[in-house]
Amino acid sequence: MNARAFLAMIVLGLMALELPGQQPFRYTSREEDDRRRAEEQAARLQQRPVLSEKLLLKLDQIRRSGELSGSGGGKDTAYFHYHVLFYDVLQPNGEAPFDTQGLSADMTSQLLSLCGMGDAKPPQRFPYEAVLILSELRKNKLAHQLPKLAEDPSQSTAVRYASIFALYRAGEPFRSEQMISILEEETKYENRIIGLISLMHGGEKSVPTLLKNLEDENMEVATAAACGLYYARPPEAVPLLDKAYRRYAHGSPPLLILSALERYENELCREALAGLVQDTLDGKLPMQNMYRILSAFEGACDQDWQRVAGIKEFDPVIEAEASLKWYAQYRRKVEQDRKSLLAKVDNARQQLEVAQHVEALRHEEYKRLLLLQGDEIVTAEMSQAAHAKWQQVKEEVAQMQKELTQYEAQLKGLEPVGR
Repeated sequence: MNARAFLAMIVLGLMALELPGQQPFRYTSREEDDRRRAEEQAARLQQRPVLSEKLLLKLDQIRRSGELSGSGGGKDTAYFHYHVLFYDVLQPNGEAPFDTQGLSADMTSQLLSLCGMGDAKPPQRFPYEAVLILSELRKNKLAHQLPKLAEDPSQSTAVRYASIFALYRAGEPFRSEQMISILEEETKYENRIIGLISLMHGGEKSVPTLLKNLEDENMEVATAAACGLYYARPPEAVPLLDKAYRRYAHGSPPLLILSALERYENELCREALAGLVQDTLDGKLPMQNMYRILSAFEGACDQDWQRVAGIKEFDPVIEAEASLKWYAQYRRKVEQDRKSLLAKVDNARQQLEVAQHVEALRHEEYKRLLLLQGDEIVTAEMSQAAHAKWQQVKEEVAQMQKELTQYEAQLKGLEPVGR
């Protein structure tokens, strides 16, 4: 072995030595080095602690998993945030898209620093990745401070959102009151959109906030409110959804507003969609969106307009005319059925009133004979016969009540749904 080779071996041996308190020497890829430097720089700029290596690896796994990528649409649109929240984030006890081994309590504060907690700067975009990891920390009892942060008005919106979403994803109730209170004061565009969409899990108490924002002049805000009504579907939202579509129809078609309208699948929404079809035919709304309106109308009516029109290729005018003709015939039939059911309901109620009066008389007769039987004025056979007649009338009343309930239910199904 020559002297140069010998010296090289000595140098390599010294480099491999692990001194006390030091990490052993190891080679890293350029990608890992670049990521680490970028993270350190971002931490300095955002005035937050540098994230641990384990946490960085979990964040990388989420980003590479395809989660949180949305389904088209720019990252500043309600469409993007709706898909991320609905399919990826707000899924109670959803499967984690990263390795959940090695979670530790110190990760909670690091993740919250990404959201702007403490002296850290608020993030430019909401860090959905933080929510997915925070929810797993909460499940493992490593994020005990989240409930308090969700309710703390002194915290940034991103910190409160991350806490509320992580708690819900961890299987706890959605904190609708806190979310509503945040939205009452929130002015940041992205935060408004995210909060409104999340209120789909807020229940009945969220409806007033969503209806108010459905009338917002900004299309993305109104669309977010429409998404927030996914489960509640209050009837009073239908005319507001109709107005919202018309307000924005001359720009990019507000597809999620049409989808929200279609989901009602009742007479209120069918009437509204028929009006959109007619106004588009009449030139009051842009024709290029006709196929989207027809698709929503088709879903609400459970029809195939191509089949109804008897054509094999899409023709917006022919299908629109055929759909309106079908709807007019449908409405006439509904009206006929409604009049017939009204008559049946009225007759059933009158019959029930008479039967209930007879039942009351039979019951009184039976009680009177029981008293007389006790005084040995009438026989047991007579009181038993009176009891049998009373029971017969009771069964008739029950049957009439059932029939009336069925007629009323059928009638209700034909009427526009009221709140």
